[in-house]
Amino acid sequence: MQKPSSKSVLRALPVLLAVSMSGCAQMAVKKAIKQYEENLNPQVGKATKDSFIKRWGPPSKSSAVSDGEVCVWRFSYGTRAYASGSQYGAHARAHEVYDELLMTFDKDGVLRNWRVWCQR
Repeated sequence: MQKPSSKSVLRALPVLLAVSMSGCAQMAVKKAIKQYEENLNPQVGKATKDSFIKRWGPPSKSSAVSDGEVCVWRFSYGTRAYASGSQYGAHARAHEVYDELLMTFDKDGVLRNWRVWCQR
């Protein structure tokens, strides 16, 4: 069996790094979602919109619906950048790291359900 050349190893390195980083990012998303579940699930049916406004400030967006209101809070944590390079060129990309939390409140302002999207 032939040993891989150093050039082929160097060419594979950016791919291996990208795959390993995407795994870490996915674990960070799962951890963030679990934290939201632990914090928000016990508050469904109890906490009010006003309590969340006191905690986080006004929502980024809100919309009245027939049975209450839907509010969206967006929490930005900056930008994550990746770069790789080889003798064939360099590549870079960046994306915002954020959580977007959608919460539905009934006519009395009580939390009825929620959903979160996390980008890591």
